Amino acid sequence: MTMTLTTFCEATEITTSPVGVYDVPDSVHVAQLVSLKRCIFDHYQDFQSGVTVVLNQTSKGCPGCGHWMLGKGRFANRDAMVTF
Repeated sequence: MTMTLTTFCEATEITTSPVGVYDVPDSVHVAQLVSLKRCIFDHYQDFQSGVTVVLNQTSKGCPGCGHWMLGKGRFANRDAMVTF
C-alpha cells in the first residue's frame, strides 16, 4: 500500500500541513517564494499557506538555520545562539 501525505495526515489526525526541507537545484520551479525572515521558524504561517523560502549561501538572516543547513553563519558563542 502506498500512503500519500493526505492519507498519512488523516490516519495520524494531523490537522496542519507538515513542513519539509528540500534540496532543489533551481528554486524557480518551486511554489511562491518569500524573502528569508530573521528566523526560519518565523515562516511557519507562510509554510501553512503554501509559501516557500529559499535558503542558500547568499541568503541573509537566520544564522542558526544557515549554520546547521549550510555550514555558514556561526554564532560567536553558545550564549549568542541561546539569546538570538
